[in-house]
Amino acid sequence: MTHLNAMFESAAIIFLATMFLSDIRYRLQSSVWIKGIILGAMFTVVGAIVMNNSVELIAGTRTDPRLAVVALAGTFGGPIAAVISTIALAALRLYYGGVGAVPGALTVIAVGLTAIAIAAWWTRGTGRRMDTTYLWVQALAPAIVSPIVLFFSTPVPLPVLLISLALFVPVNIFVVWIMGIYFLREDERRTAVAAYAEAEARITGIANNAPSALFQFENTANAQPVFTYISDASWRILGITAAEMLADATPFLGRLDQNARDELSQMIAKSHAAPQAFSIEAQYQRADGTQTWIVIAADVRRKFPGKLIWNGTITDIANQKNAEKAKDEFISVVSHELRTPLTSIRGSLSLIINGSAGVLPGKATQMLAIANRNSERLVVLINDLLEVQKFTAGKMRISKTRESLRAMMEQAFSSGRNYAPDCVFRGDPPTDSDLMRPPV
Repeated sequence: MTHLNAMFESAAIIFLATMFLSDIRYRLQSSVWIKGIILGAMFTVVGAIVMNNSVELIAGTRTDPRLAVVALAGTFGGPIAAVISTIALAALRLYYGGVGAVPGALTVIAVGLTAIAIAAWWTRGTGRRMDTTYLWVQALAPAIVSPIVLFFSTPVPLPVLLISLALFVPVNIFVVWIMGIYFLREDERRTAVAAYAEAEARITGIANNAPSALFQFENTANAQPVFTYISDASWRILGITAAEMLADATPFLGRLDQNARDELSQMIAKSHAAPQAFSIEAQYQRADGTQTWIVIAADVRRKFPGKLIWNGTITDIANQKNAEKAKDEFISVVSHELRTPLTSIRGSLSLIINGSAGVLPGKATQMLAIANRNSERLVVLINDLLEVQKFTAGKMRISKTRESLRAMMEQAFSSGRNYAPDCVFRGDPPTDSDLMRPPV
């Protein structure tokens, strides 16, 4: 029983030390050599502590789970750490001396080389990641290699050898397996944490550099939004930091015009009663006094029974508004500036056609009539542009009337027939009646 207690005490030492080494292992990722040397030295210290707590079945023999330390060094410490710990622990066993010194040192070397070979074959030969199957292979290697080496090299009696094997082989397997599982789970945890941090940084970077400020808010009893998230783009668009928005939404709401505040409250209340998306345009005054236009758009989702969350965007549309205003002003100016000379041209053409300038040849009269009709069309087109402005402003009245399709087609043919070269016709150019005649 005393021997078993000593073995489990050594196993506990390995557990505690390996948990510490796991953290050190992740902090030493910059240099393979530095990592290998430091881990090798630490595994050596752990092995030396374990060997000092050995069980002596007979004088000159030492039974302890030092092979588990060597196997773990080869399994997770890397080849450099494994070589250092193997050489150091083999030398330490020779230093302690006794009839089991040479066999013990040979066993350490054999297990260390086996662990290095398995790790290299698994990671490079098979290309697989470390998993539980890999752990079983590494845990069973000391159990197979050490009895073979000791059987052919130790001078101790066979009963003593069997007792020694019965003590350290199960403990070695147990320690390598348990600590291997710990290493694997720690690898998975750190990988997941790193992946989560990377994903969060990527999403945050995208959100902060998006053209809109992304937000999430909850609703209070008085229809006052409480922001639970907003991207850093809020400073660029609103002139308010994300921290200020999260602390209190009142400054943001206070910079909206009164109509927009009332409309926003109504839309939130309506969206709360019957979950639906909403979108409003509003004038907004930044902290520096500049006025801008923003669009607040959000959709609602149910977080859990009785609680709603709105996800949405705040977009600066000042450039869009300015572009629309410039377009409207341009159309208005052009329309009015064109209508005045066109009205004069149209009046002059009408007077000439009616004989105010004397009798004109028939061909000239016909061409002036076409020019007059085209000027009328231009006047109508300009009026249409002005009507479009009314339509956009919601001030246009629309009425339906019947039009003669034949009259419209005759007018179109009459307007375009003089642009066709005479050479395309055989004989006299066709009249309007000829052009309207159905094909034979």
